[in-house]
Amino acid sequence: MQPALLSPDAPLSRDMRDFLSSYPSQLRSPPSVAPNYAFYTRPPAASDGVIAMQKELRGDWDKLEWRHDFVQWLFPIREQGMNPRARPLQVHEIGRMKDDEEVMKRFRESYEIMLAFYGLRLVDPETGELDVTVAPEKSDGGWPARFYNLEHSMHNYLRITRILKSLHELAHAHYIPSFLLAILALQHPAPDDAHPAARLKTGGLVRSMDGYWRHCIRDAGTREWVRATLERVRREGAWGLGAYRAAVLGYKQTGIWGQPPGEEQAVEQAPDGEGQTANEVDAEAPKVAEEPPVHVTAS
Repeated sequence: MQPALLSPDAPLSRDMRDFLSSYPSQLRSPPSVAPNYAFYTRPPAASDGVIAMQKELRGDWDKLEWRHDFVQWLFPIREQGMNPRARPLQVHEIGRMKDDEEVMKRFRESYEIMLAFYGLRLVDPETGELDVTVAPEKSDGGWPARFYNLEHSMHNYLRITRILKSLHELAHAHYIPSFLLAILALQHPAPDDAHPAARLKTGGLVRSMDGYWRHCIRDAGTREWVRATLERVRREGAWGLGAYRAAVLGYKQTGIWGQPPGEEQAVEQAPDGEGQTANEVDAEAPKVAEEPPVHVTAS
């Protein structure tokens, strides 16, 4: 049965409105206060840095499922999460982290750890292209078991919202359409896909995808194209990994999400560095309302 979807006109939650407007009311700390930058730049031998946390969590599905104090450190955002010891990402930290090649490498490793937990793997660090994990027969480590866990463990939907916001803040905004379209391809496989059974279509997951995940894109043109693609595929049915990979290839060739492979178009550069075609600049932003729908802020 098709899960109930949010209306396209459903109002955005307050945290999503704050994200899309770049947190205009965020309190700023002095430049000397940079706990997230410090966490990501600790030496490998440090017990309180990102390397130690990644080593502890990598491949440990029980810890990744039941611990609730790590995602705020691995994926900092400009909101206070549920871990009081982790601090919101500061504007002055963002530039320092984005400019540090080692920090960005470690940040991508954090993303890959969570992808594996969800049954996915990064196959192209340049575009963010994803595929299912290998060795599906590997007990709880294979993608079927990981997908089942994601379908039935709803607190992970809050984590994904946070992860996508963090990707946007820390120089990986182009990974977000790739993540969303990979999920869409698994939800609406083509008959010739290697895994033709529909996956990741539970009502809670689809509602989170519609109400939160797809809004984690500040560029209006890209956000509108993702919305239109989701709605078109749901109307028309099969899409699959072939269409997903073609969309990724189009982005790789042109730097524009929604551009078919082999085609070029004049590009205006959005303030946050995302490619945006001239006719996409004026795409309508999502509707907002004073009171958000019931939803818990990302972990």
